[in-house]
Amino acid sequence: MPTFLPFCRGLAACLLLSCFVLCFGLRTAKAGEGEQAEAETEEEREKEKEKGAEEKSEWKDRIWAEEDVIAPDAVKVVVTAERSAQHADDTAAAVGVVDAQRIEDSNPADVTDAMDGVAGVDVQRMSPGGYGSNVSIRGSSDFKPGGFGNRVLVLLDGRVINNPDTHGVDWSALPLFDLSRMEILRGPASALYGSTAVGGVVQLFGRPAQRQADLLMEQCFSGLEGNRRRLAGSLSNRGEDWGFRMSGWWQRYDGLVPAGEDEYRHNSDSERHGTRLVGHLDLDRYHRVEADLSLMHSAGGNPGFEGTSLPSRSRRFERLTLGGRLGHAYNDRAGLRWNTDLSWTRYSAQVEDPDGSNPNAYDTDRLGLRSLASFFLFDRLFNIAGAEIEYQRVIGDVYELGVGSYDLANAALFAQSQLNLGLGFELTGGLRLDAYWYSTHQQYLSFSPKLRLAWRPDKQTVVWMAANRGFRAPSIGELYLRYETSFGLDFQGNPNLSPEVLWAFEVGGRRSFLDGRLSFELVGFWNEGTDTIDFDYRSLPVSAMNLAGSRVLGAELSARVLLFSHLRFWASATFMDARNSADDSRLLYQPLWKTAAALTLFGWWDLSLTFKVQAVGERDYDDFLDAELLDIPRRSLDGYWLADAKLLWQSPWHVAFAVGVRNLFEAEYFIVQDYLPAGRTWTMEARLRFD
Repeated sequence: MPTFLPFCRGLAACLLLSCFVLCFGLRTAKAGEGEQAEAETEEEREKEKEKGAEEKSEWKDRIWAEEDVIAPDAVKVVVTAERSAQHADDTAAAVGVVDAQRIEDSNPADVTDAMDGVAGVDVQRMSPGGYGSNVSIRGSSDFKPGGFGNRVLVLLDGRVINNPDTHGVDWSALPLFDLSRMEILRGPASALYGSTAVGGVVQLFGRPAQRQADLLMEQCFSGLEGNRRRLAGSLSNRGEDWGFRMSGWWQRYDGLVPAGEDEYRHNSDSERHGTRLVGHLDLDRYHRVEADLSLMHSAGGNPGFEGTSLPSRSRRFERLTLGGRLGHAYNDRAGLRWNTDLSWTRYSAQVEDPDGSNPNAYDTDRLGLRSLASFFLFDRLFNIAGAEIEYQRVIGDVYELGVGSYDLANAALFAQSQLNLGLGFELTGGLRLDAYWYSTHQQYLSFSPKLRLAWRPDKQTVVWMAANRGFRAPSIGELYLRYETSFGLDFQGNPNLSPEVLWAFEVGGRRSFLDGRLSFELVGFWNEGTDTIDFDYRSLPVSAMNLAGSRVLGAELSARVLLFSHLRFWASATFMDARNSADDSRLLYQPLWKTAAALTLFGWWDLSLTFKVQAVGERDYDDFLDAELLDIPRRSLDGYWLADAKLLWQSPWHVAFAVGVRNLFEAEYFIVQDYLPAGRTWTMEARLRFD
């Protein structure tokens, strides 16, 4: 409790400052009204009224964007920050956007690779083939084996794809080729999204239906050895009131060849494939019905940590994700939107030794019903209100009941209001109530409040400060896991866990120039977590427990430039001091600093050339057991920097050709203990597109 007192004082100071600014704004507004009353002529009064009406209309336009304007490569509109479409540069929240153009400029192996350069985001992975990854936002998630410790909510066109077992995500199977953009909301978002969003939200948006066909072929080489092949294609069409898109993808990664070696790392191969069908039908100008179905499959190996590369000390994984969504959207084009959708996701996994022995399997199902309305009151008050009901089931042989099943039900109500105070000031308040019931009789109830004050002195500037509370209910795996590895590690859940709680304070600002072609964003944040759930590896059995918590203080800087019709540039930098509250030690896996930048030159002879540089600071590594079971000699991983390049030619015959290189200068560094990543890797790509 004493460690929480400084944050309470900081929060109180924030609220007092917010009240002061609010009172100042109201007082100034009243003074403005007095001056208007003293106007000498009727003409001056009319001008003041017109000015006030324009201010209201401008504010409404800022926070109410039509979702129809979302083009495949546009970043003008974001929907994740407020669960409603708003103009990106006007959003008073830290939202990073990776659009299709940015994905095409680079050469990412998977979704996590594409978002790795976003400020505040850190990706931990076992393989550059895109398998075995985890995403951390502002130090929220760790990288314990098994996928536990994920605190980022992941949505695919609004459908939750986190599995109920660990809250983890099969990142490698997600449809990178089929995405129009990714939005990354940094910081707790439990006031709108509930549990699992304690670190932030990643929302993936598929390409919209249009008259188009695509075919992508890619071959990668490590030295002279071809080690990755990728094939993807799509077909879409649309009419006046309907549209559909079908897509499929396949990728094979033969394995990692470390720098200076000529053989594949043991058990480092992976393969994935998937297919997706989405469509919509406009019943009239106000009502739309949407549906999507998807199948995603991945299989691969964990090459093992240093000292565990023997076949008996590494595992093979096979994962299958099935899902569907049926939704209805109403938009009166004047001030009311109402969306309702029913979704289902099944996640199945099988784990075994490389020789097929010691198999384990589990299946999870998630069924959800969500309804959300957004509307205006009196032109100055924008409101969001919604309700959610969800049912989850987990069946497997790695839990306390053996092959028994575990059930979880969740119900939630939430509301948020944005009030236009005048003079560019806006006050936002929100609250969400979540209730959880487990079949094993645990019950959790949580309130997640949110308060934010924003100021927009002109059309190009927004400044905000916010305080909110995030929480995460224990996953079924954290409560009831019971699993022993073939080399002696015994994992054990804890049915007495309490939910995690995170209080967060954020101050940020964004300034754009040249009609949004040039934009800068600076955000500072302070997160104070309590009852953090973690698996403690310091003794056997490896048990889940509530730890004292964490304290994270940091700053993020982002820049975006599009100039002269020949240059695209983006850059990000993150500085973060993440520590355990109990002993003030640094949090594992989290670097003190990280930066990335990319420059694309285009517009000459249908060519584009992209250079990307990324640098990451030193990080503390692990608290694994003694050398009798695992030989983990490294307690920290050195910092490193990487350089990539890609040359793309868009030919006049509907075909684009690209040549890329990863790790241009063949830097050597460790990503997991003695697990060196690949050296210089070449990629050849051909894309055929008909519109």
